[in-house]
Amino acid sequence: SDEGVHFVSHINCSEFITNGCRFTHEEEGQYGYTLGEDIVFDGDYHLIAGKLDLNGHSMTVRGDFYHTYGEIRAGNGTLIIEGDYYLENNEENVDETEPLVYYEEGNGYIHIYGDAVFKDGFFYEEYYGERYCFLIEGNLRICGTRISQYGGTGSFLLAGTKKQMVYCEDWGLGECRFLIDNHSDEGVFFANILEYTSVNENGCKVVYISENATYGWKLEEDMVWSGDLVLNGGTLDLNGYNLIITGNFIQ
Repeated sequence: SDEGVHFVSHINCSEFITNGCRFTHEEEGQYGYTLGEDIVFDGDYHLIAGKLDLNGHSMTVRGDFYHTYGEIRAGNGTLIIEGDYYLENNEENVDETEPLVYYEEGNGYIHIYGDAVFKDGFFYEEYYGERYCFLIEGNLRICGTRISQYGGTGSFLLAGTKKQMVYCEDWGLGECRFLIDNHSDEGVFFANILEYTSVNENGCKVVYISENATYGWKLEEDMVWSGDLVLNGGTLDLNGYNLIITGNFIQ
């Protein structure tokens, strides 16, 4: 059933078999299970164990998603988070052969309307073409999440409608890919860029704060750029509009 089994107190057993069914705990949070249909979860969702297998379905969380342990398998399903997403594991010596977020072949993705914070844990994604597994409309902070020892890629589609900030404090091994689909006047600001990171600016405005440099973008209207404009990549397409720079232009 959609409700599954709910435990009102701690359980003590030698073996616990979920059999792909849903169960919850009063004091701790949600245990992963296999979806049998599209569902909507009202409020915050706290995944603490088990495998949340979307199984080709859509799951909408009308709140924040706290991911402290357990595993998300996207496959061909869609996880829609209307609030913020926090990938955070406070345990030491987490086994990286059991990543917290796992993507295999398929078209599934996680759509985050709020901010995304990747603080701890492991991430594994098998690379298939130009698929991007995280669609983020808010800000993104990566400060400890690591790629699994088996390789893989971390991919992010930044598709906000206003200014987005990206903070990459620590990513670890593996490639991190960004596709920019934010066509707002403010665009996307990268506080810093780590090794093995690639950015497809896709004609959007991208600013690298740490290097005081900007990737080219395509103007959609007349605009004024305050201060110096340092162009260090991409194409600045005026597209028939006027760009006024109040400082120096360095290319």
